[in-house]
Amino acid sequence: MDYEKDLQIDPDALDTEFLAQPGLYFRYAKESTLAKDSYSRAKENLETVRAEQDQAIRQDPTKYGFTAEKKPTEASINAAILQTIEYKDANEAYMKAKYEADLIQAAVMAIDQKKSSLEHLSRLTIAGYCAMPSEPRDLAGEWKSRLESRKEERSTDTRCAIKDALNKGREEVQPESTETEPRRRHREV
Repeated sequence: MDYEKDLQIDPDALDTEFLAQPGLYFRYAKESTLAKDSYSRAKENLETVRAEQDQAIRQDPTKYGFTAEKKPTEASINAAILQTIEYKDANEAYMKAKYEADLIQAAVMAIDQKKSSLEHLSRLTIAGYCAMPSEPRDLAGEWKSRLESRKEERSTDTRCAIKDALNKGREEVQPESTETEPRRRHREV
């Protein structure tokens, strides 16, 4: 699925946009249902793995580092469960399924928002807002340039955020120097 492409509206072809909208919405709603099912199954699997690990620890606590002197408590059993590879794998699958379900649900809401936008654009067209002015407007071109400028802004914002995070990480790692001038390294040839 190409979320960004599916959310775009061609202002010069509102009729075809309206015709495509129900099929588009159904496709995303169906994907959302499948993603929610995967999420539910991953959650159920995580709970099953947790129960299995709990039982295994209680049946053979020495295998998990407990001794006769150091009997497992509920808290230590829960901590041991979280450290097992089986639980970590199941949790990773669960988190991935949850992310996918949330993402597709957001796409469904965006497709629904597209419907509202189409309705508003249609009302504007009927009201004469998009009637031919003395100087014709290129709505498709204006929209395309607006999308490109937003993409550039997001790209710049992302680069700045990455740069800031890297600089912050460097500041935390470098010890503070008491000297007034930084030391220079000389390379021997």
